Amino acid sequence: MALGIEIGLGVAFTMIALAPMVPDWIRNNPLPETKINVMVGLPKLTPEEQGRKEEVYGQLSFGGCAPAIGLFNANGDRIGYYDNDACDDVDEGNHVDQNAPKDLMAKYIKPGSTEKTEYITVSAAGIDAICISAITVTFPSSSDIYAFLPGEVAAVCREYDPVKHDYQYSDSEATVQFKDPNSQKTQIGRPRCLWIDKSDKDGLSATKWQGFQVHLPDFKLDNSTFKGWEEDPGQMCNALARFSGYEVLNHMMCPQVFSPAPMAGEALPLQEITPCLPGVVKPSDGRNNGKPFTTPCDDTRLTFQYRYNIIKQYGRDCRWRRWYGDCEDSRIGCPADGEGLDDVPDDFQSEDARDTWTPSTRHRRSCFSSRKQPRVVVKNTEFVTDDDFPTEHHPLQKRFAGMLVKSRDVTQSAERACTDSGMVGPDIYDHKGMFCDMVTRKLYPTCKSERDVECFDPALNVTRSGQIEKRAAMKKYVRIRDLY
Repeated sequence: MALGIEIGLGVAFTMIALAPMVPDWIRNNPLPETKINVMVGLPKLTPEEQGRKEEVYGQLSFGGCAPAIGLFNANGDRIGYYDNDACDDVDEGNHVDQNAPKDLMAKYIKPGSTEKTEYITVSAAGIDAICISAITVTFPSSSDIYAFLPGEVAAVCREYDPVKHDYQYSDSEATVQFKDPNSQKTQIGRPRCLWIDKSDKDGLSATKWQGFQVHLPDFKLDNSTFKGWEEDPGQMCNALARFSGYEVLNHMMCPQVFSPAPMAGEALPLQEITPCLPGVVKPSDGRNNGKPFTTPCDDTRLTFQYRYNIIKQYGRDCRWRRWYGDCEDSRIGCPADGEGLDDVPDDFQSEDARDTWTPSTRHRRSCFSSRKQPRVVVKNTEFVTDDDFPTEHHPLQKRFAGMLVKSRDVTQSAERACTDSGMVGPDIYDHKGMFCDMVTRKLYPTCKSERDVECFDPALNVTRSGQIEKRAAMKKYVRIRDLY
């Protein structure tokens, strides 16, 4: 990426650094709500494809349920949210199915507020997995904008520590125009998208991660900070408050925050706390079987009145709980002897609640179920190889069966796709003339003559083996897409 040379960063950090300067995303927001734009990996359609949009996007596999959003200020106080709970029914709810950013309007909890968000949580709202390329946040009556590329950040963190940060992402077909604020030069790029999903009624999901949190000011910095992070990715990846994914997350759960509030991009280590409950990390006293509480209704560290107040802020109820009925009845009122405290316990500090997971390990994550759901572990190596690469049967990789992308985009690489265990996606033939079979993870050069073998023939879209057998005999492509 040419702009990367100018600002002295590699491809991934160039896109991360320039994201807030993307001119196409900067739009005024005159409404008394915070606007969140969500871009997924889908491409713009040709006029012919517009007529069969549902069929085309169904084949492209990147779109899905619009995520739920939680907004929090610098202290971690709840200030707003967007929910999409109707998406629990795959045919209902708000879906993202266009390349243009989907506008999600987050309500303020306090009427009339225009407070700016510093921390944001993004979580899968339904059982239709989604691959998110970009998140942008615009505040009321302001052109000030924060932009974040979850797939690019996740890929850097996985390369830095593949055990702790075992995210899954894909090369995106969505295009973004990046702009250097100094030279004003622009260039088109395709940032990778990060997969998130919510488990279904059987506790199954396509990926480990239900969502992620971001400290937005940390990703609107000058190039010198990102240069330091490129040299030491732990500065970006090792703080839950800065960026982290979670197996269990919804818009009511409080993120980790830095305390005291640091300067944006300040070097680690920094102290983190859970500012409110329920939070994204597990209880320090072992409650709830050592798992995070997902709803205020069941968080026994809180008084009944506190639980009632929080749940009402989100327009929800806890009607399956006896105490809730008492709270609703003004003649009775909330029980005074509820277990828990009004405030967050002093010892409730940062702990990493994540467990080791493979695609065969499922965690039922119904946010508002009245029953405690056990973690179900099934020994099954069908989905991942011994060296942690997704197989053709992996729930995400299966979405790309029979697909080939022939990309001239310099930010996309067949070699990277073949060697990155976090990558899922279609077979790819890149601008360097290299081809990656995403099932076998084998890399092939371009065939230069009819006699060449162990190479890829881009004219016929087949690989040739030592017996000069055509790959078409083994797998036919049902969709081939050219990216420029």
